[in-house]
Amino acid sequence: KVRALECMIRGLFETIWDSGDEINEPKLKFQRVTDFLRIGEGEFFAFAAREPALQGKIRRLQSRALLRRALHISAAVIVGPLQETAYSDLVRLGSGEPGATEEIRSIRQEIFDALPADARRETNGHGNALDVHDVWLDIPDTPRVSPDILRCYVDTGEEQPKRLTDLFPIDAWLRSYAENKWNAHVFGYPDDKHLRELNKAAVDVLQTRFQLKFEPLEQGDEILSSEALTSHKDRVTPLKEKLYQNARARTV
Repeated sequence: KVRALECMIRGLFETIWDSGDEINEPKLKFQRVTDFLRIGEGEFFAFAAREPALQGKIRRLQSRALLRRALHISAAVIVGPLQETAYSDLVRLGSGEPGATEEIRSIRQEIFDALPADARRETNGHGNALDVHDVWLDIPDTPRVSPDILRCYVDTGEEQPKRLTDLFPIDAWLRSYAENKWNAHVFGYPDDKHLRELNKAAVDVLQTRFQLKFEPLEQGDEILSSEALTSHKDRVTPLKEKLYQNARARTV
């Protein structure tokens, strides 16, 4: 829910910058970094609630109508041969490297454009038509471990100090995180019917763009069936290992 809320806030600012002259309140233009220092949180929401381009998004925040998950992405739900490099390319988009934000926005636009026409025309129930700002590909970064930790020693009262890595298994922790914790998502606002349409559009775009093959999904929903996960457990191991190597590389 925290990641979904962050996407909602980013969607507000995206809408502001994409709307240009449609935004009437000068304090909401945010043309310079220092503009953020000239408005408080209360003012921001009060001004934004008066803007036609932002009203629906503000109402959703006020009513706690958060983004909903349309697709879950992890090493456990992507299968198929020769997928390791493609999966790494997707994971790296969460690192914040140059061009990553623009590429994620491009993918989101492709997903939105792949939705059926009736879904794109649908209102979100809070006063605005759906747009690309209602579709998010959220890719978190993998853990960052400072190289300094490899040179850290701990006095344990013994004759020789020990490396911190001897006491805390960094490699094992990174591997466990890669296998069990790293998740990306596609979020959206539609109802159950349109959420399934968003699921299909996202799978189609990601399969085409990254040559990724997803596990079969239950009744078009975003939840992976336990039977499918169990039957393919061994096949996803190389992907988990690849994600672990990406995280491990940050320590050197």
